Amino acid sequence: PQTNKIPLLNRIQKNPNDATFYANRAITRSKLAKWADVEHDARGAIEIYGPKNPAALKSYHHLAQALLELNRPQEAHDVASGAYERS
Repeated sequence: PQTNKIPLLNRIQKNPNDATFYANRAITRSKLAKWADVEHDARGAIEIYGPKNPAALKSYHHLAQALLELNRPQEAHDVASGAYERS
């Protein structure tokens, strides 16, 4: 696991404006149930993609999932509803 983790971190450090790296790391962290980290990475990806960019939809999904796991259901609902309205 360490060998996969380090290159992704290096890629993010070298190109912090590439939303794909944040989105992929959010997916990886969701599989590890690191929900606060998923929230952080999903929000980062959405910010870089732009909130109205269709490419951000998966990040909205991961953000809503993380918020549910963090016991913030209203915020998760608001995020999911907002993404649906933008799509």
